[in-house]
Amino acid sequence: MVTPNERVHVVMSSLLDPVAFPAAAFADLYHGRWRIEEAFKRIKHQRNLEYTSGWSWHAARQDFCAKTVFDKHKALAAYAATAAFLDPSSR
Repeated sequence: MVTPNERVHVVMSSLLDPVAFPAAAFADLYHGRWRIEEAFKRIKHQRNLEYTSGWSWHAARQDFCAKTVFDKHKALAAYAATAAFLDPSSR
């Protein structure tokens, strides 16, 4: 895709019909999805999921769920430890 100021942008897509999906439309789609992609990047970083154990959707979903369950258990353990530490009657 060539922009009006003659810059070339290379876009990879499986949408191969140039009539139904003109190259100019991809710029609008890209800018419209920017916030969504940034949100996914932030979630992947927070959950330490930059790399998954496999290439399939199933592997990524499984890693995400396992990491989420682990993080919830870790938060509950930290909460229980803090509550026990702050409550002198529980000693």
